[in-house]
Amino acid sequence: MKLTILTPCHDGMYHTNYNDLLLGAASLGLSLFKSEYESDIHRHRSKMVSQWLYDKRFASDWGILWIDADIGGPQGVVERIASLPADMHIVSGVYCKKNGSNQPVARGITEERHPIDPNIVKAELVPTGFCRVSRECLQAVYDSKEVQGSRDKWRLVYQGGIKCSSLGWGYETEDYAFCLDAAALGFTSWLDRSIRLTHRGHKQF
Repeated sequence: MKLTILTPCHDGMYHTNYNDLLLGAASLGLSLFKSEYESDIHRHRSKMVSQWLYDKRFASDWGILWIDADIGGPQGVVERIASLPADMHIVSGVYCKKNGSNQPVARGITEERHPIDPNIVKAELVPTGFCRVSRECLQAVYDSKEVQGSRDKWRLVYQGGIKCSSLGWGYETEDYAFCLDAAALGFTSWLDRSIRLTHRGHKQF
């Protein structure tokens, strides 16, 4: 399965844990698409996806792997997520918020396991920081955002805002909002609990 690593970075800062993760994955031969100096993360992610979908360099890639510039992990996590079955259109690893709570950045985690591995469970909402998404899923969400008469190729595929989940109404970040949009189109989100990651802020979490 060929993937493109997408890394948004609004201030041009790539943390050491991210750099170490990329170096560890260098032998896998994945494409890399980095971007920086965009102030709005919703627009940033959406522009990257729109560009990726229409860039001929990536036309044969099955999907993308978001790796944010403050995410790291042990050797083998990129290989692990790249090797998971193609029926998993959205699958994320586990990391915590940068507030010391040690709570995973995911919501609606269930005990419904994927048949290949009990470590992989369904979740309603998973984070984008280390997340594999299929081209099929991205294209479906992209197409659902079409504005009548618009000639723009980029669309707000990742768009935070007020949305309704099974947990009630509330403001959803762009990654959670994407999961809800994808779920409405029939795509399931998975959390691989064996992929344990670091999240870099004023210290490493």
